[in-house]
Amino acid sequence: MTKLAIVTDAHWGPAKPIKSRKLTQLAEPLLADFVRHVNNQVKPDAVLQLGDLIEDIMSDEGQNMPSSLASALDLDNYLQGWTLLDGCKCPVYHVAGNHDTWMVDPDALTSVWNTPEAYYSVDVGDAHVVILYTQSIEPQSMTTHVPHEQLMWLKDDLAATDKPVIICSHYSLADQDLTGNYWFEGLPQECLVQNRADVRAVIASAGNVMVAFNGHLHWNNVTEHDGIPYITIQSLTQDIDGSETPAKAYAEVTIKDGFLWVEVMGNDPFLYQR
Repeated sequence: MTKLAIVTDAHWGPAKPIKSRKLTQLAEPLLADFVRHVNNQVKPDAVLQLGDLIEDIMSDEGQNMPSSLASALDLDNYLQGWTLLDGCKCPVYHVAGNHDTWMVDPDALTSVWNTPEAYYSVDVGDAHVVILYTQSIEPQSMTTHVPHEQLMWLKDDLAATDKPVIICSHYSLADQDLTGNYWFEGLPQECLVQNRADVRAVIASAGNVMVAFNGHLHWNNVTEHDGIPYITIQSLTQDIDGSETPAKAYAEVTIKDGFLWVEVMGNDPFLYQR
């Protein structure tokens, strides 16, 4: 059996205007609550953090700030969030999000994570977890892809394991219907991986992928391709209805004997099982 806790899109950083629907000022207390709950009740084999741990400072009042200063401030915020999550009494595996890497070089993140690349894989319990880096096609672009080198690495990595596989990314690898999404309706290029069909082809041909998770879209969603559920997890700090009510979202995942249970907790609950 493998038991996981998933959290995503905390957006630790400067407070945002109410209309933005990101309650960034709550990132620290909500992450602290998450860590306490994980340690005292969930007790998973690992925590997966699916990206956008920070809200980059250039997205708001930092527009006229020197890039070197913005990068330093973003990295400091990232380290604060990372340190808080490091209080989990289990391994924590991180995904790079677009806000994480807007001003911070991915190499700085991998140095914090102690991984050779921003994409990597680990065995957790009875499962194999693959972390993908949905990389901007050019600096500070909202359009992302999985580069060819990483795609070939994924193919080899999937072929080398006999465990059921969990794929993690920040952007979605699915052809999601974006109707009604607060942030991305009509903007698939800003939330869906550009070469997602190529990535899904590698995943489908491997025959051992049980589920793929992502964040970024600030809602809960399941879209299936080739019999594989591609599941988006709601943001921890999303204002769910414009009333400054945070989602407080995190997911508990159990995999056992081919059974998958995914339950998103908080103010925007969601359940998937198969």
